[in-house]
Amino acid sequence: MPLNLEPTLLAVLVTDFIVMLLILSASWTAYRVLLHWKPKSSDRTQLNLEIASETSSIKVRAGAVAFFFSTIVLIVAIANVLPEIVPGAMCGTGVIQATDGIGNRALVFRFVAIFMLFLGWGLEKIDQTIPGSTLVKTNARLLLMALPVVFLSMTATFLTMFGLNTQQPVDCCAAVYDMVRSPGDISVSANIPQAWWVISFLIGAVFLVVLGLRMWAASGERSIHETALSAVVGFGWVVVAWITLLEVLSAYHYQVLNHHCPWCLFLSEHCLVGYPLFVALAVTAFEGSIALAVTQIGNKHPRLQSATLARINKAGFRIVSAVILFLMISGLSAVLWRLKYGVWISG
Repeated sequence: MPLNLEPTLLAVLVTDFIVMLLILSASWTAYRVLLHWKPKSSDRTQLNLEIASETSSIKVRAGAVAFFFSTIVLIVAIANVLPEIVPGAMCGTGVIQATDGIGNRALVFRFVAIFMLFLGWGLEKIDQTIPGSTLVKTNARLLLMALPVVFLSMTATFLTMFGLNTQQPVDCCAAVYDMVRSPGDISVSANIPQAWWVISFLIGAVFLVVLGLRMWAASGERSIHETALSAVVGFGWVVVAWITLLEVLSAYHYQVLNHHCPWCLFLSEHCLVGYPLFVALAVTAFEGSIALAVTQIGNKHPRLQSATLARINKAGFRIVSAVILFLMISGLSAVLWRLKYGVWISG
């Protein structure tokens, strides 16, 4: 594919290259921190390392933000730009087909890398609330763990762009209808009654809102078991919510049965609802995880207890807001359909 004809892909490539340079430079500093960090020392080596560590944290933050926005640009390209280039593609489903599966791997790697980079950023903000750099080594280890994931995500993205087949027509959403005709061959979710998904989705949402409100109103030391429960329930609910959206609620957005395509939700004819829905799920999963991480840190380092409690409060508020946002956007069309026609759409 002639990449010079597609500015969005070039923007992603250039941004990813800059991010890789920033993360590599910061990772070298992280490696030095693990080998030579001596917080009680005041010699020249330690002072230089502290300066390098502060500079490294700026690089990581800049890299995380840039990588996040380049990922958003890549999703926009897949969902809204590249379907005009790939023959037979009506949405991102066709574009992903034209990448021979590499596109899915690239997105998964990018999401994991973003998760790890922003988790490190969150821990660093807590560490900066007191003098002493308590979590410097923890963040260094996390950055070195994120480095290979960032590299894999960028490699997969590069292969996706240069391997995009713009000559062979794709089936796009026709493949979705073909899968519906033989649901037993594609997933277990298609064989589970829709009512079960809806009930699990609603019960999980209520449970998660209650847990989020408890975190939001917390004023004392939190139990690791409670925040672990929030993280587990959050991840579980994200999976159930996504499946319920595709199997049940998407019909009210598309106003047609058996069209379980996730990428069509990102199209303008469906009000681009895929973007806020995806963000809401991502926030739910991330905030549950960071609440668990900071709880462990607060219990291990009493000096950070006040900062970790404030972060848990913030995580609870964000979880509640994200769940409510997802419920409103995903379910509003269903409620309006019921009020207008007096029946539910059922497959």
